[in-house]
Formats: sequence, C-alpha cells, structure tokens
Amino acid sequence: MEPEHPPVTRRTSTVRALRHHLPVVVLMLLLGALAGWLYGASTPTTYTSTTRVLVNPSVGNPFAPTPASVREDELTSLETEAQVVRSAEVLRSVARRTDLTAAELQRGVGVVVPANTQILQISFSATDPVVARQLADAVAAAYLANRE
Repeated sequence: MEPEHPPVTRRTSTVRALRHHLPVVVLMLLLGALAGWLYGASTPTTYTSTTRVLVNPSVGNPFAPTPASVREDELTSLETEAQVVRSAEVLRSVARRTDLTAAELQRGVGVVVPANTQILQISFSATDPVVARQLADAVAAAYLANRE
C-alpha cells in the first residue's frame, strides 16, 4: 500500500516555493542593500549657503529712508535684480577671484525673492560647506559692486 500524502493546498505550495527559493531571495536582498550603500557612499553631499541682500526698503516701512510718497512703480524690480545677480558680468567678476569659471558658478548659484520683501536671497551649492559660504558671499559682494 502506498503512503498517504497530505493534500496539497495553496498554503503548502507557497511554503514549499519559499523554502526552495529562500537562498535566492536572501542573496537578492543582500545585493540590493549593498548597491544602496555603495550609491550612498559614492554620492557627494551638497551644502547650500544663503546670504541676504536688502535692495531697497519697502514703501511704508518706518525705517525706510525714502518718503512714504514714493510710488510703487518707482521701486526696484527685484525680478530684474535677481537676473543681474546671475548675469555673466557679475559671475565673471567672481570667477576672476576664484579658480572657477563663470559657467561653473552659474550652476551653483541661485536667487530667490521672498514675497512682499525687498530682499534677494543669494545661495550657492557646493560639496564643501566653507566653499559654499565663501562663494555665496562673493556673489553677493560682486552684485553690490556691480550696482554701485
């Protein structure tokens, strides 16, 4: 007489398949973890430093040196000023004092104009936090020198 086998159910077939393929699943998990670690270790950290420049106090500001009768259309266009910060002339001025080209500076510099302010937030991104700070300050100084 033949030995009686228990009936094959969906659960038992799944367990058998997992036992059979467990070494491959574990190997794939380990390879995926190793690949993630290698990617994280090889990707450089980017630091961003920001400096702020007050372009012109807002109308109605009690500390503004201009009279309150200044019309809004006489205020400086901060969108235009943001473009001046990223202009070739300003970046070439910074490039002359550093070992970077104007194109390399263009990739690292960013300018944001917060809403309802007369402030330019000039930021620079680099792999070294000290370099990021120095270049953000250098771009701001070159912008101010350009606007004198």
